[in-house]
Amino acid sequence: MYSVSAHTVQINGWISLAKGNEGFSHSLSDRKYACDLIEHEFEIGDDDVHPDIILSSELDNYSIIAECKSERLDSDQLRRYKRFEKNPEKLLDRTNLDALLDSSKFGLEVCYSSLSDLSTRELLTETDTPFVQFSHSSTSGVLIENSLPFQFSELASRFPINMDPDEALPTEYYPFDVDQPEDREQFVATIIQALLRTALMENTTKTKQIVKEAHPHWDHIGSEKQSRFVDETKKVIEILERSELQEYIENVADSADKWKISPKTAQAIQKRMNGTDFVQKIAEQADFDDFG
Repeated sequence: MYSVSAHTVQINGWISLAKGNEGFSHSLSDRKYACDLIEHEFEIGDDDVHPDIILSSELDNYSIIAECKSERLDSDQLRRYKRFEKNPEKLLDRTNLDALLDSSKFGLEVCYSSLSDLSTRELLTETDTPFVQFSHSSTSGVLIENSLPFQFSELASRFPINMDPDEALPTEYYPFDVDQPEDREQFVATIIQALLRTALMENTTKTKQIVKEAHPHWDHIGSEKQSRFVDETKKVIEILERSELQEYIENVADSADKWKISPKTAQAIQKRMNGTDFVQKIAEQADFDDFG
């Protein structure tokens, strides 16, 4: 497991709260919240918003829109999200949530999250927008607290969360993000492992099939973001084909996006993955200038 960005850690944190797995908080899963959308684009009048993650509950007829931050806050972004809160039908119009939720009672709420304490930032102290801090460490566990309560009482009662100190924040649900430079080695390693699995299942595979295999929440990711994942995954496979694994991977002639895998591929990949610098070398060869 390679390190990942604060943004990716937070996406996993929100998904984890809705999973209800043993050993982690059930705060959102107990209210039937589930991850619905990751990085979709919405038009609210003449404004665009790109929420990092949206979780919704049939039980509460409510959605949480979470924007995962590092240090920087944007007043115009907050203004646009406030406009989204006043137009909840925009979320139902763009999704299949209208089939699951009672539109007459539906509401949504925006919050910011971070691994840092942003609660004293002027922008947040001047608004009623909740801020959730994930305090995460592999050794000190998880503390999830918020500076302002959620407006919706059922959510307000679910925070803060103070977990057993030996529990760490899971990171397997959203294993990497192609727009986060800190995720690039985890991205390469996960894609290679997915290539290995698809190679064991089928003789040929497509780039999209590989990235879907790599990303457990693929179906929740917005179409524009999915295209970014596919483009960057293809770039990694092309590097493998040109260099380290050129004997074992072949681009199928009738398709620029279809790959034929030699029966020896699994063994070859596994052997190279045992080396400490293989993933780092591939990550450095890829043109990750596009990241971020």
